[in-house]
Formats: sequence, C-alpha cells, structure tokens
Amino acid sequence: MISVFEEKLSELGLSYQVYPNDYYLLRHNNDTSRTVKVRLICSDQADESEYGSRNGNIFQSIGVFKFKLSCAETDTDFFILGFESISNQKTDFVIIPTEEIKRRLVKKNRALTANHRISIVFWLMDNRFLYDCSGVGAQWEWFYLSQGVNGRMADGTEWDYSEFLNNWHRIMMK
Repeated sequence: MISVFEEKLSELGLSYQVYPNDYYLLRHNNDTSRTVKVRLICSDQADESEYGSRNGNIFQSIGVFKFKLSCAETDTDFFILGFESISNQKTDFVIIPTEEIKRRLVKKNRALTANHRISIVFWLMDNRFLYDCSGVGAQWEWFYLSQGVNGRMADGTEWDYSEFLNNWHRIMMK
C-alpha cells in the first residue's frame, strides 16, 4: 500500500521525504517553498465476519484503523488512511485534515479508547459513499445506512466521510 501511495504522490507532481512512523513531508515540484506534512496510516486486515454488515448492506471495502493521536500531531496537516477494496484490490485513501479528524473523533469522545488510541472502521459502499461504522449495531446500520429515496440517514452527518475519499485536491491546495 505504501508503494501505491508513493506512486500517487509522484503522479501528482509531489516530491516527498519519509520520516519515522509513516510521516511524510510533501513538496510541490514546481514550488518547493510550500510543504505539507501528512501521516499515512494503512488499514489492518478487515475480517468481514467481524467488521462487516449485519443487515446485508453491500460494500466495496472495509478499512480498519488503529492508531495513536499524539500531541505531536499539531504540526501534521493531514491524515491519509489507506485501505484496499475487497473485490478488486484497488487502493482508496481517506485524505482528512488533522483538525477535522480531531473534531470528529476526539472532541466528540467517539473513538478515543482507554489507552488513548483511535479505532475507526470505514465502509466504502458500492455507490462510493464512505461511512464511519465503528462499533455500529444491526439496528443503527438498518436505520442510518439503508438506502432510501433521498439517500441514507447517515449522509451529511459526522459518520459520512465521502468528501474525503481520494480527494487529493486538498493536499494540492494546501
């Protein structure tokens, strides 16, 4: 997955330096004065029987991420969470500003565990919508993820991460 990420950076015209713990310092090849610091986190193996749908929802992939969000993250511009499709081995990336992930997970006390580690599970649905499905039960899944006439109840909520899916434009504009 790291090689796919680094290939994508090159394709975007970004040069990079790798630091410990999967931190990357990115520079635009045509403007080396601008830098962006990102942290790449790769998904754990996603066991569908453990993390998958309890109501028969169809999805393309599951991303399971466990990481520590430290005080040092204040100078990190983005988190990039990478995971592979179950069906076609395509790699997708969630590109989210550090402040946004903190707002959604830490400040809302949704994903911080006792040992100060973040645990988050994403489902990438067949229609390319991406949802945080960490610890959801069958009833929540049925209520929020069932596709209705006007979309899903989860659309546009804190659980909807679709706007961050493969949105490389965010890094390019930084």
